[in-house]
Amino acid sequence: MRCANTDTLACTYEQVSAAMPSVTSANISGSTVVFIGTDFKTTGFSGLASFNGISASAVNVDSNTQATATWALGVPIVASTTKPELRFKQDDSKVVYNANMLAEFSNIFALTSTTQGLTCSYAGGCEYEVVANGLATMLKEMPNSNYLSFCEEKCIFDEKSSTASLMKCKLPKVSTLYSDTTHSIQKSHLLKGMTVTASN
Repeated sequence: MRCANTDTLACTYEQVSAAMPSVTSANISGSTVVFIGTDFKTTGFSGLASFNGISASAVNVDSNTQATATWALGVPIVASTTKPELRFKQDDSKVVYNANMLAEFSNIFALTSTTQGLTCSYAGGCEYEVVANGLATMLKEMPNSNYLSFCEEKCIFDEKSSTASLMKCKLPKVSTLYSDTTHSIQKSHLLKGMTVTASN
């Protein structure tokens, strides 16, 4: 599409290409989704993709028939079969081609392992790990509905230490009658300063 009128305030558009991008298949491979189709836009265009409402970290248009979308913290998790989105934005304008999406897939939560036998202070702060593809993406992008909790307190997501297949979080402090009484977990303390003088 291009503007067919020199008056930008009354700009009309005309179609200059009959070939519109279309995706016939999409496959998950690790932290990426590989799109296969026809008429993908290459030169002068940037690829954009999303799945389960979460945008990809990067999209590489490999050719006019293949594009690879990467989610740095893993492909988003979704139990039901869902259509992804693939778009091509022209670099020097606001024109965007939305690919006709014929492919759909799911990415079901699959737990591989978790931290075992962890001993931690009532004050929390210890690292807890869950090995599951895409879990870190969900905790980062949708924290209100995706989180781990211990004793009704959220484990603090550690984005810097997490990867596409590994989610890490910091255990919260645990407030019990014993921890409050013995370790003052919930109590506040007033720290008083002192005067410091220096002499030569």
